[in-house]
Amino acid sequence: MKKLLAIIILWVPLAAFALKPIMIISFVSGNTSIDRSGTDLIEYRVTNNSGQTLQNMTVIANAGLEGSAASAVTLSSSNCGTLAPNAFCTFFVSITGNEKLPNSFTLAPAVCAFNNQICSRPDGSNREDITVITQAYVTNTQTGIVDVCNVNTTNGNLTPCVTVGPTFFTPTSIALNPSLTFAYVTNFANGTVSVCPIKADGTFNPCTDALEDQEDPLFIALNPAGTIAYLVTDSSNATTVKKCGIGIDGILTCSRTGEDFSGPSSIAIHPNGKFAYVTNAGSNSVSLCSVSSGGESEGELTDCAVTGDIAFTMPSGIALNPSGTKAYITEVSFIFEAGFIVCSVNSTTGALSSCAPVDIEASNPGGVAVMLDGSRVFLTDSGLDDVISCPLNSDGGIDGVCTTVGIGFSGPMGIALN
Repeated sequence: MKKLLAIIILWVPLAAFALKPIMIISFVSGNTSIDRSGTDLIEYRVTNNSGQTLQNMTVIANAGLEGSAASAVTLSSSNCGTLAPNAFCTFFVSITGNEKLPNSFTLAPAVCAFNNQICSRPDGSNREDITVITQAYVTNTQTGIVDVCNVNTTNGNLTPCVTVGPTFFTPTSIALNPSLTFAYVTNFANGTVSVCPIKADGTFNPCTDALEDQEDPLFIALNPAGTIAYLVTDSSNATTVKKCGIGIDGILTCSRTGEDFSGPSSIAIHPNGKFAYVTNAGSNSVSLCSVSSGGESEGELTDCAVTGDIAFTMPSGIALNPSGTKAYITEVSFIFEAGFIVCSVNSTTGALSSCAPVDIEASNPGGVAVMLDGSRVFLTDSGLDDVISCPLNSDGGIDGVCTTVGIGFSGPMGIALN
């Protein structure tokens, strides 16, 4: 009988806790906007509202979150263990940006007591909406600078833009590694590729040469794993595509790969890593190549052949949406009649089909980049010194009017989004 009574006495308070908030969890401080390459700390205060001492307390920092958001949110520190009635404790939640984070998510950590038997989460006013800042990097070939701009994810507008890094030498393209720790910039004028560490705010630490003695590097792209770079160079003999291994310090080691190209100008790798697409300005075509996997041939381009069911006109830039269902291709003729083509991508073979032009107001479109959530595609236009953006639907098709979203650039050519 004594044992039964003891159990009843313990159970009654726990049940009573469920009738009111046993803990009041309040937001204290922290930046609710975070760069994809940055980190932030959010401070919370927990007040014991139960009237009884809480014991064996734990914090679940990423409660209610899934996928990349869940992995980005961790508990940094906590002094919540045992808490007397009306007393308070604090804990800190760390948010680490990454390229797969959604544009926004709601932070509502759970605090539990008595070995997770009872838990509380912040009320509506203390559930913080975290905004993940998307940034666009634009290379300016005429001034030699790279601008980084915040992207308004609703309308695509680029503002404000600030210069990052040193003065480059006719920077024609830029690529970011998947962890957003390094940026690679091709210097067409002096035959080098710069590697620039990315700071938490998206700007660059001092850049170094990742590759030297290249003849007119035009374009660089990385595979989805960030282990291999592909470089298009315009040598005195012929324009070539090179496969480059990436060292732990970002240094590139390159050798020629693929064949049957004709004046290649850019390259894109399918999100599944199995296919590569090379724009051939010399033959007005796009080549589809298989990407080897495993062993010494890892990353080599093989079985390259023309793909697409439309006659391109000097295709210059290419990018794919994150799901790999659409390809976006810019083109320009000798008389500067600009074009923008959207093609469907066969998920099994990688082939391009159902290619169709899209109306844009552009003079010399070049670089192409797609937002990581697949909601917008961006194009640089060195003829009009601006950047154009087109909204996309869930299938990757154009969903509205393409508009100018950034002005005041100087020969913009390369673009990359984090």
